[in-house]
Amino acid sequence: MQPQQGKHRQDTREHLSLEASPPNRIGDQWSVTVVATVRKGKFPFTNEEVSFYLSGAPQGSEFTDSFGVAPKTFLLGKGVYEIAARLKSGLASKIHLALKEDIKKPAKVVLDAVGMNGKYELTVYVLTEDGKGIPKISVRVVEECGLEASKNLETNEFGVASHGVHFRDSRRVYFAEAAGQKSESIVLLGPLPKR
Repeated sequence: MQPQQGKHRQDTREHLSLEASPPNRIGDQWSVTVVATVRKGKFPFTNEEVSFYLSGAPQGSEFTDSFGVAPKTFLLGKGVYEIAARLKSGLASKIHLALKEDIKKPAKVVLDAVGMNGKYELTVYVLTEDGKGIPKISVRVVEECGLEASKNLETNEFGVASHGVHFRDSRRVYFAEAAGQKSESIVLLGPLPKR
């Protein structure tokens, strides 16, 4: 009687998968780590060379570690990209990334003033929920009584915008707004009356 043949053949095929980490904003660019995972059947394929491509252009190679993983970090500007990984056997995998400006909605707008007697420097802080400044967002400084035209500004890289005011009235009231969020109003006193 012959021994029975096993019904299940062991899977020895190569498998390649590609995943990207969430983009990390660094100035005007994004750092993205793409991880290639190579398996032979169910097991990690170690010390396997993985070649990476960015929109068709070669970006060098990495070798898989003991877990069958080969990471590659890219520093990318705004745009749409195709990132591909290829093994020597010809097996390939690709993903697409779309990197664009993350328009953050302000959680808080703060208006502050330094000065006296009708001469003030107004400073607007546009902040996220965790207190970080939002750069390059439009800000409007408004005088509540309509005694002067509103001033349109844009925050700097720290989420701050400044504007100088000069008036002769006894007082003026200002607030700032950005993306639908308003600051509390502040009252500024004008020049002291002459005796």
